[in-house]
Amino acid sequence: MHTFLQVRSVRMKQLSLLFLIFLSVSFGYAQDFTVDNYSVDITLHEAGYFDVVETYDLNFTLPKHGIYRDIQTTYDLFTEEGKQEVRKIKISKVEVPNHNFKTPFGFEQRLSRTYQIKIGDADKTIVGPQRYEIRYRVHNAFLHETDGVKFYWNLKPSDWRTTFKTIEFKIHFSKSIAVDSNDVFLYSGVKGTTTESEQIDVLVADGLVEGKSRPGFDSDMGESVTILINLPPSSIVEIKPFWPFWTDYGWVFVLIAIVGGFYMTWRRYGKDDEVISITSYFPPDKMDPAMAGFLINDSDDVSDLISLIPYWGSKGLLRIEEIPKKGWFSSADTKLIALKPLSEAATSYEKIIFDGLFGSTITPGENRSSYQ
Repeated sequence: MHTFLQVRSVRMKQLSLLFLIFLSVSFGYAQDFTVDNYSVDITLHEAGYFDVVETYDLNFTLPKHGIYRDIQTTYDLFTEEGKQEVRKIKISKVEVPNHNFKTPFGFEQRLSRTYQIKIGDADKTIVGPQRYEIRYRVHNAFLHETDGVKFYWNLKPSDWRTTFKTIEFKIHFSKSIAVDSNDVFLYSGVKGTTTESEQIDVLVADGLVEGKSRPGFDSDMGESVTILINLPPSSIVEIKPFWPFWTDYGWVFVLIAIVGGFYMTWRRYGKDDEVISITSYFPPDKMDPAMAGFLINDSDDVSDLISLIPYWGSKGLLRIEEIPKKGWFSSADTKLIALKPLSEAATSYEKIIFDGLFGSTITPGENRSSYQ
C-alpha cells in the first residue's frame, strides 16, 4: 500500500508539471494585444496595381516595442491552362504615419516569400490603446485570364496570435468597370475554405465593394478573410516583365551576380600578385666588389673602395661598431676593428686601403681600430 501511494504521488507531480508547462507555452505564444477594430481600404488602378490602407486599433496588455506586418509575396498557383507557376508580387511605397518602421531592401524582398514591415522603436515600449495605419502599393497581383481579370486578395493577416473582433473593408475601382454582386465572392475561416462567408455583409455599388462583419464575428490565428472579384477583360492593364525569361529563371542571374561579386573581390584583394622575373648579375668567382664596381662603369669611384669594408667584414677580417653620439650637437660615429690581417693573396689596392686604415703590420690575435 505504501509503494502504491508513492507511485501515485510521483505520477500526480508529473501531471502537474506537464500542466504547468502547457500553460506556460500557451501564455508564451500569446500576442499580448487585442484587435478592437480593423479596416482595410483598397483602390484598384487600371494601370495594373492597387493601393492598400490598413487601419488597426490595438490594445496592448503588456509593454511591447511594436508589431510586425508580414505580407505574403510568393504564391503557387495554377493557370487556366492547368500549368503550375510561381507568382511573385512586389510591394512598394510603404508608409506608416506617426510610427518608426523598417522594410526589407530590394534584393531581400526578391529572395523572401514574405514582405515584413517592422513597426516600432527598439528603445521604447508601448502599452494600452494604439492605432496603426499601414499604407503600401501592390504590383503584379492581378490574374489575367481569357474570361476576365481576377482580383484575389487576403484582406486580413492570418499569422497574428490574437482574435479580430470586427473587420470592415472598401474596395474602390473605376465606375466604368461593370461589377455586380455575382462577380464578388468573400471567404472567411481557415485557409482553403471554399464556402462563401456568412459572417460578413457585402454591398456592391458603382465603383465600390464594401463589407462589414456581423456581431459575434471572430477570426483567430490561422484564419483568413479573402475576397475574389471578377473584373471584365482588359479592365486592368496586364504588366508583363521586361524579359519573360526573368520570371522563371531570374534566380540564375542572381546567382551569377553573387559568384561574380566574390570573384571580383578575390581578384582585387585575395589573389597573389604575379611574380615578375628579374635578371640578377653576380661578379665572377674570387672577384672583390671594388673590382666589380670598376668594371661596371670603367671608373674607380670612392663607393667602389668603400665596398671593401663590408666585404672584409663578411670574411671575418674586421668588425664594425657604432659609437653613440654624446651631447646635443654631436653625431654618431663608426668604429672599425681589425680582427685578422689580409691574406697574402690579397690584391695590391686591398693592401693599400687596409694598411691605410689599420697600419702596415697586424699580427693574428691583435685588434686595431680605425674611426670613420
